[in-house]
Amino acid sequence: MERIGWFFAPRFWWLRHLLFWVWRYAEILFSKIGVFSDVDLSLKDFLLLHLLPDLAFVYLNLLVLIPRILLKGKLWLYLPTVLASLLLYAGYTYSYDPADAEALQQMSPLTWFFTFDLLDGAYLLGLVVGLRLMLEFVYHQGRIAELQSTNLQTELTYLKSQVSPHFLFNMLNSIAVLSEKYPSKVTPVVVQLSQVLRYQLYEGEKEQVALSHEIENLRTYLALEGIRQNKMEVDFQVVGNPDAMLLPPLLFLPFVENAVKHGINARGESKIAVRFDVQPSSLDFFVENTKPAQPSAHLDGGIGLKNIRRRLELLYPAKHKLEVEDGAENFKVRLNLTVDDHNRKSLSRKS
Repeated sequence: MERIGWFFAPRFWWLRHLLFWVWRYAEILFSKIGVFSDVDLSLKDFLLLHLLPDLAFVYLNLLVLIPRILLKGKLWLYLPTVLASLLLYAGYTYSYDPADAEALQQMSPLTWFFTFDLLDGAYLLGLVVGLRLMLEFVYHQGRIAELQSTNLQTELTYLKSQVSPHFLFNMLNSIAVLSEKYPSKVTPVVVQLSQVLRYQLYEGEKEQVALSHEIENLRTYLALEGIRQNKMEVDFQVVGNPDAMLLPPLLFLPFVENAVKHGINARGESKIAVRFDVQPSSLDFFVENTKPAQPSAHLDGGIGLKNIRRRLELLYPAKHKLEVEDGAENFKVRLNLTVDDHNRKSLSRKS
C-alpha cells in the first residue's frame, strides 16, 4: 500500500480522473485505432450521447451529492436525489438514442430502457460511488495514521519542554527573591506555578479540553512571567463564551511563549496583547508583542512554528487560517479556526 500511496495524494487527482475516463471510453478509443471495428460513432454522437451526460452525471455525484449529502450522513436525502439523477441520466440517453425497430421486435421500449440505459447508468453510478468511498477511506486512514504519529511527536516534545529547566530555574529564582523581600507573595506564586505544571502534565494528555481551561492556563502562565518581567504589560481579552467550545490542549501556548520570549525589552516596557473572539462556529485568536531593538521572532521552543502549522493542517484541514506578520516594531499572529458541531455538542454532553 505504501508503494502506491502517492497515487491517492490530493495533488494527483487529475491522474485518477484521466485514468477513469480512459477506462470508461476504452472500447471507443480502441475502435478508432482499429482494435475494434463494431463501434461506429460520430464525434457528435459521442459528445451528446456519452461524454456530456457522463460528465454531468459523474461530477454531480462527485462534487455535490456524495460530499455534501452522502458523506454528511444524510442517507434519507441522498437516496431519492441520486435516484432522480439516475432516472434523468437514463431518460436522456434513451431519448437521444432510442431502440431501433429491429430491437423492439425482441423487447418492449420499457425493457430496453431498463436493460441498457438504466443499467448502464446504475453501473456508472456504482463505480463512481465505490471509488469515491474507497478514496475517502484511504484518505482518512492515512490521515488518522499521520495524526497519531504527529500527536506522539507532539507529546514527546512537550514532555521535554513541559518541565522546562529554564522556566523552572527562572521561576525558582523569582520565588527565592520574593521569599526575601515579600514573603507573603511566595505562596500564591507557588500555587500558580503548580497549576501551570499540572495543566501541562495532565490536561495536555487529553484529546480535547474546554477553551476556557486553555485560556485560564494562558492567564496563569502570563501572570508568572509578569513576576519576572515587572515591565511587561499584558492586555488579555476574551469575547464570547469559551466554555461552549472544545479544542486540542496547548494549541495556543507556543504562540504566547514566543511572544514572551522574543518580546521582552530589557531596557524598557514590553507589551503583549492576547485576544480570543469566540463565535458559535469559529474562533479568532490574536497575539501581538512589541519587539526590542534586535528581536528574534521565531518559534524555536515548544513544538515550533513548523510543527504547529502541520498540527493545524491535520486537526483542521481547510478549516483554519494562520497569518504571521513580522513588522518592524511588532510581531503578530492571527489564527482563525472553523469549529464543527461535534466540538460544541460533545462539551454539552460532558458538562
